[in-house]
Amino acid sequence: VPDTHWAYNAIEKMQNDGILSGYVDGTFKPSNNISLAEFATIFTKIFELPKDNVSNYFTEISKTHWAKDSIEAIRKYINPYYDSLGETLGFDGYSYMEGITGDLEMTREAFVYAVSKIYGYDESAYVQGEEKTLFADADEILFPKETVLAYKNGVINGEIVDGKTYIRPSRHITRAEASAIFRNLLKYDAKRVENEYQDNELISATNNLMDSFKNG
Repeated sequence: VPDTHWAYNAIEKMQNDGILSGYVDGTFKPSNNISLAEFATIFTKIFELPKDNVSNYFTEISKTHWAKDSIEAIRKYINPYYDSLGETLGFDGYSYMEGITGDLEMTREAFVYAVSKIYGYDESAYVQGEEKTLFADADEILFPKETVLAYKNGVINGEIVDGKTYIRPSRHITRAEASAIFRNLLKYDAKRVENEYQDNELISATNNLMDSFKNG
């Protein structure tokens, strides 16, 4: 990645810390969309989520898949999103799981839903229905509360077109965007999470993050 790339610093930091790696051919491919497998691997590393004794919930993902344990480990942070997506697409029962594979590309809403859940943003900051006044494409959002909270906390930015803000919930997240978002989250939100939430595992992860990013 050239040092003139807009996300160069974030990508370099993520690579140096072993959070997001490049490909075997030595490239990073910042414009590639980030897959569920890649996202799950980053998510479990950052928040130190346990991967022992995970279930085989996403049955189409082989138990030998390189990111199987990571994907299963973040199930509660992504499952409601894909469940709702499946219902929207007209799938019956649990058949939506049949379409969940490691190569599935992460959408903006799936990304921010997981981040909102792990950070536990203050739900009182969300006013019922306010997404309709914030976003011109509010009707496309499956989880407005989590999306609005992520937006208010700077996880994602809207796209301004003709004076209107579009959140583009179904648009995919690139590897460069993921690097920038995660780096900003870790750099600026870690101390707030430690102060506000008393989950021991999360606090331990937060302390490690602060040590890692104090010179970032």
